[in-house]
Amino acid sequence: MNKTDLTWGAGDRACMGKNIARCEIYKLVATLYSTFDVQLVDPAKEWKLREALGVKPDGVEATLSFRLGASFDHLRTGK
Repeated sequence: MNKTDLTWGAGDRACMGKNIARCEIYKLVATLYSTFDVQLVDPAKEWKLREALGVKPDGVEATLSFRLGASFDHLRTGK
């Protein structure tokens, strides 16, 4: 799968900001999962992957609910 992942481009034309973007993605995912409980709508449903410039799950549905005791102050202040 990595051979066909051209999300960031390749070679001399690769995205110069991909490392910064990856750091931001990791921060976003960590914040998402520390603030919300994420549940698949149908956990038994098999995932289908769709390939284009990257790979993404097709038809996967999830619900988000606020995690008990989660504070949103850090989201407003950026700290």
